[in-house]
Amino acid sequence: MLAVEAKSSKKRKQQKFANVHAVELSESMRNAMSRAVRLAAAPSSSAVPHERTDRKLIFPIFCNSAVMPLLKNLLCSLKRLGVRYWVVVAMDARVCPELQRANFLDSELRCTFPYAQTAEMASAASSGQLVVGSASFWQLVIQRITWIRWLLSEGYDVLQCDVDVVWLRDVRTVLEAPPWSEQHLLVQRDAGYGLNCGFYLARASNFTVTLMERWITDMGANGSHTKHSK
Repeated sequence: MLAVEAKSSKKRKQQKFANVHAVELSESMRNAMSRAVRLAAAPSSSAVPHERTDRKLIFPIFCNSAVMPLLKNLLCSLKRLGVRYWVVVAMDARVCPELQRANFLDSELRCTFPYAQTAEMASAASSGQLVVGSASFWQLVIQRITWIRWLLSEGYDVLQCDVDVVWLRDVRTVLEAPPWSEQHLLVQRDAGYGLNCGFYLARASNFTVTLMERWITDMGANGSHTKHSK
């Protein structure tokens, strides 16, 4: 019975990722992201041993237009607290123009759509609802991890937070103070379901870069694959 359930679970997991793949980050995509994070990143006061001394903290907010009301709510809370180390990473072409129109951006670099030259991603998840567990949902998830791995490799400490929350205080005041400032990775538990990737802090180190690489590989091993973008 257990063997049958394990096989069934593995099959469901493979089906979940069947139409999902990571789009490789091209030079133009990386350049677009670099311009945005250089504007927003804040100096990091973490005490974690690291090879680089120019480490900075960045909060990349990954989303598409299906969750625009949630995104606006989150941005309102960040503005109220004076938090400025964020940048919106749009997963479709509608997000940045809408934020600009609604006066949520103090600079056009606050929102970047790095997939503008990638036809496959330019329209991905841009229509209808972003249903949890759908191919569009997992497409966003795997691209998020791909970007976080790259940001970590560039020396940025990365705060990951989903858009379905509001901030009541700047979490930096806690996460950048001892003893948490000495940890490579801070992540919360998910009520008996393992770890919750909806909120975590990864500090730039070989450990966290390798962890993200293995996470991406694990998703690929369960049905997804990597496509290359020119």
